Amino acid sequence: MERTIDVFTLDGAPAGTIAVTALGPRTLFEYTGGESASVTRLSLISGGEARSLGIPAPEGGRLRLKRTLTRLELGGFDLSSARGVLTEPGANLASVAARSAPEEAVTEEVIPEAEAVLEEVIPEAEAVSEEAIPEAETVPEAETDAEAGSGPSPVPAAEEGWYLEPDPARHFADPALREAAARAGEAWVRFEGPDTLLAFPWTPSGPFPMIPVFRFGTAASMAGREFMLFRLRDGAVI
Repeated sequence: MERTIDVFTLDGAPAGTIAVTALGPRTLFEYTGGESASVTRLSLISGGEARSLGIPAPEGGRLRLKRTLTRLELGGFDLSSARGVLTEPGANLASVAARSAPEEAVTEEVIPEAEAVLEEVIPEAEAVSEEAIPEAETVPEAETDAEAGSGPSPVPAAEEGWYLEPDPARHFADPALREAAARAGEAWVRFEGPDTLLAFPWTPSGPFPMIPVFRFGTAASMAGREFMLFRLRDGAVI
């Protein structure tokens, strides 16, 4: 283990720690926190940037999560000043990260320069020609934001209880099913009481996800995509 990152709630209350370990080109993050009755998402926040690690799951009376990120996935993210934060799964991470970004100090020397810039910009703003107004009115209706977003959403709907799960293997107790889930890749997850629902994207003409338990799967369509849906309880498919 290289270092430990403290985790907090949005209210600033301590919520566990993340052990960080370098594994060659990857970095392993292992979170351990107290039990929680609500579904939360664990993210790293640093310098106004955020990286989601996923949704912790109850295990042995504690919330736990294990996730590895590659150097490409981390990019220029600064781990040296990072802290963990627990949010609702549907929370806007960009907004959370922006609130945590350090504010730039404004000195008295900067203020006169800002006033000088305003004095130069204002006359130009008043000189805007009225000829530009008709051009703005001629934007085709087909290009409006409302119509651009009318198609099916490629991501799960948080209001319906579905969230992206980058590491579905962690929900399975059987080693063979863990390996199959890791090969299947990213899935959607939803929690219903003691049960965990995992939805793996697939197409009827493509390979069948989770072959070892295919007979337990149910075909489903969500957000314009096809999935195979599995229900788990205590790490076993039911």
